[in-house]
Amino acid sequence: MTSRLQEHIAACSIMNRIAGAKEPAAAPRSSGLAVLADGYRPFFLLAGVVATAWVPLWLLVRQGLAEPPDHLAANVWHGHEMVFGYAVAVLAGFLLTAGRVWTGLPTASGAHLAGLALLWLAGRVLLLADVAPAAAAAVDLAFLPALAATMAVPLLRARNRRNFVFLAVLAALFALNLLVHLGARGAAVWDSQHVFRVALDLFA
Repeated sequence: MTSRLQEHIAACSIMNRIAGAKEPAAAPRSSGLAVLADGYRPFFLLAGVVATAWVPLWLLVRQGLAEPPDHLAANVWHGHEMVFGYAVAVLAGFLLTAGRVWTGLPTASGAHLAGLALLWLAGRVLLLADVAPAAAAAVDLAFLPALAATMAVPLLRARNRRNFVFLAVLAALFALNLLVHLGARGAAVWDSQHVFRVALDLFA
């Protein structure tokens, strides 16, 4: 998925230049960490790290060698983390980088980008931690609105209406994530596996 998104970013850049679009804003130069200079850097990195760590953890849970998370059933946690953890991180990296190409305006970097990445990572950790389920769910749910708000600013300023669809996708993913957490609290509207299938359709 990561390579496909990177190819799409490059294709968007070429198409926009052919169409006479604005040159994308350069990634801000900073004396800070290079990993926080552009959106794809922390999120593609974190997506890979978490996917690498979570798969063996899932196998240990399946074999009864590790305790499943308290907040979600083991199979629901696995599906949730692959969709709303890994896939959403890759989407975030793509949008934060492509947004500069689409609008010619900066998206997030430095402390702002670090805050987004830490919020996403906190959601992953708290779903495994011994904390109140409502607190873990609230932190996990907070990431998609934060990402949508970050993307909305340059899209609205540039009046880049054709890419407003991504704000709708983020809103839909938030609603689906909420359904998973409600289901875990006994207020299921849809079966979690159906929620995951619908969410995956949004990435197609």
